[in-house]
Amino acid sequence: VDKQREIFRKLVLRGAMLTLVLVGAFLIVTPVVFPSPLVFGESYRPALPSALVLVIAAGVVGFNQIASEGIRGLGKPRLVLWSEVSGLVVTIVALAALLPSFGIIGAAVASLVGYTTVTVLLLMGVTRWAGDRLPWLDQLSDSI
Repeated sequence: VDKQREIFRKLVLRGAMLTLVLVGAFLIVTPVVFPSPLVFGESYRPALPSALVLVIAAGVVGFNQIASEGIRGLGKPRLVLWSEVSGLVVTIVALAALLPSFGIIGAAVASLVGYTTVTVLLLMGVTRWAGDRLPWLDQLSDSI
């Protein structure tokens, strides 16, 4: 079991690093290579900020998928369930708060906040299960 935990911990950390690198690269390349006004016309310029927020959100979702499948495979599907339900609740609350004032960018930020909530809860659950608690997660869980 300890070997499984160590292997899983390494895979999750590698998945997180890969996600960060890919999202970072995409954020750098997207505005340079695919400027929306050149490709879609000037009327799409206001959509670029929300699209970039959603690029980050997609990276977070990608990491969540990696972690969720690993956690399910280790026999902890309830952790995934409660993390996703919590993310849904946070998304709904954030949408109610941000959408009326900020429109589409508020919706994008609300999605990012909800996905990030899932990430934090999955990481807290995995590190607790693996017995390898990260200091910043300890501080976060103590403050919640």
